[in-house]
Amino acid sequence: MCATGIIAEFNPFHNGHLKLMQTVKSENGNKPVVIVMSGNFVQRGEPAIIDKWARAQMALENGADLVIELPVYYATAGAAYFARGAASLLEATGIVNELFFGSECGEIEKINSAGNFFIDEPKNFSGSMKKYLSEGMSYPSARQKAAADFFCVADGIISQPNNTLGVEYIIALKKIGSNIIPKTVKRFDGSDISSAKFLRKIFAEDEINLHADKLPQNILKIIEKKYAAKSFAALDNLSAVFHYLLKTQTVSKLAAYLDIDEALARRFAECSGSRFFMSDIIFAVKTKRYTHTHLQRAALHVILNIETENMEMFEKSGGPQYIRVLGFKKESAFLFKLMQKKSTLPLLTNIKNANNVLPELAMKMFLKEIESTDIYFLAQKNGAGQKNYEYRTPLVII
Repeated sequence: MCATGIIAEFNPFHNGHLKLMQTVKSENGNKPVVIVMSGNFVQRGEPAIIDKWARAQMALENGADLVIELPVYYATAGAAYFARGAASLLEATGIVNELFFGSECGEIEKINSAGNFFIDEPKNFSGSMKKYLSEGMSYPSARQKAAADFFCVADGIISQPNNTLGVEYIIALKKIGSNIIPKTVKRFDGSDISSAKFLRKIFAEDEINLHADKLPQNILKIIEKKYAAKSFAALDNLSAVFHYLLKTQTVSKLAAYLDIDEALARRFAECSGSRFFMSDIIFAVKTKRYTHTHLQRAALHVILNIETENMEMFEKSGGPQYIRVLGFKKESAFLFKLMQKKSTLPLLTNIKNANNVLPELAMKMFLKEIESTDIYFLAQKNGAGQKNYEYRTPLVII
């Protein structure tokens, strides 16, 4: 039996995600759904508002059969790394034959065309990119503008975030030589649907119940429990940690982190002198050259000690080095047996046995997960410190 893959953050899970799950189930003949999900930190360069175990539970209660963790190196990286890491994990399971994702256009042919364009870029494309970058454009804007010069579909496709991520999935699948078939559904609209960004905002403003209709009822119960425990997480709660690191590390050391060069390292150090909160520092550092999300990722990589050198090492070794299961449905336990037979990466379910299961490079990647989870709890509203929390948290089984 083959399964359907979905790449997600569920930060948090909402009605739009539920409709995606329902659509996938109806179109794939009710096959199992395997989720590759970001862990405690996400691609926008932030801590997930709710921890990964609660979000895995959200997915499993609403249509997922198995949830796999995207390692923090890839979960917090730019779109190309993010897509490549997630696609590589789906391929490595050996049991996934299609990838569903939401997009603004809802047309896989257009997204495929854009992906093929970037895989086989025209001769003068890099020259156009350099021209727009020299004019002060951010990398995404310069790429979009240059692509539109050569490819008539590009501007309408890569100017929208979910389309753009879909294009990166196409590129990733082709580059790793995967036979997984990409499929897309148009993102859902409606009075009962709000973006995850909007929901995070109202959670932070203590207005959960004013927008309860935007969430499935079983999700609302999980969120209310987390709210009562003051365990929502936010980037600004790591501001003191960020200041300490900026004040104790040299510019050259800061420039070694992923998404940072020396010019940006200097700007962070300078702007931190008169501002405390990370959001204020990032706002002050912002220029046309850097997107807000890029700056958040850069700052987060300082906190998590994620260096460019290590990322390049993992990339040269094929990307993610193991498959870590966060949770599953009892009736879908058979997926483990299939993965054990077909997976091309070590399968990690009991992390206490990680040393016996993972080779050296995979263990290096996994230890960063342990470390980043402990840091994650510093970002929660209650500020509760944790140590080796991963080892004390069981798989989510429903």
